[in-house]
Amino acid sequence: MNIAICDDDINALKILKRLIEKRSDISAADYYNRIEQFWDAAVYERNYDVVLMDIDWNGSQMGIEFANRLLKENINTQIIYVTGYNDKFAQEIFLTPANLCGYLVKPVEKKMLNAMLGLALEAINKTHIQKLVIRRRDGIYAIPYSDILWLSSELHKVIVHCREVQYSYNGTLNELKEVLPENFAECHKSFWINMNFIKHINKTELELLNGASIPVSRSKYHVFMENYMQYIGRIIK
Repeated sequence: MNIAICDDDINALKILKRLIEKRSDISAADYYNRIEQFWDAAVYERNYDVVLMDIDWNGSQMGIEFANRLLKENINTQIIYVTGYNDKFAQEIFLTPANLCGYLVKPVEKKMLNAMLGLALEAINKTHIQKLVIRRRDGIYAIPYSDILWLSSELHKVIVHCREVQYSYNGTLNELKEVLPENFAECHKSFWINMNFIKHINKTELELLNGASIPVSRSKYHVFMENYMQYIGRIIK
């Protein structure tokens, strides 16, 4: 896997570098002590599987901000926060939409780092394997679940909404309940949402990271919120 380590503390970078270089499953590792330099590389040059992101950059929570921005560029990148102030940033860590794998407390211990990277690798492997297979007149399509923002139904057709393209095929959402992964939840009889893309929720609609607004029905709201909080809880653990 390709990994980036971002921290404005040079000594912290050196410690993580020593720990990272002992792992055989890391094909490339880049180190940044300037967050803008990391951002330019992540958007225009590199495709990182995992990012170890320091939260506190010169007294501001820039790490969380940049991790959330990175989610819009690559939904599959796993974020592991690194912080010396886990209590201070607890809410920000868990209530922001970054693709959170976990967080490490400084000074980082080898055992905990390896455990977090193991979880990240499991998540990466799942996104590579899991696909929605649909049949249409023009052939069979295998769509990674990680590319799907939401699914909707209309006139006996299922519409698969991805970032830049839509696929429609004959079928119903009910047929998908048993195959959709745990990050999908029903918010309306005609909509299933990839909860990784949720930015904001209220009692009548939710907003996705790409700006799309999806209705939330009154009858589904409480069950949907329960599913969403349980999913967030599983990510935290």
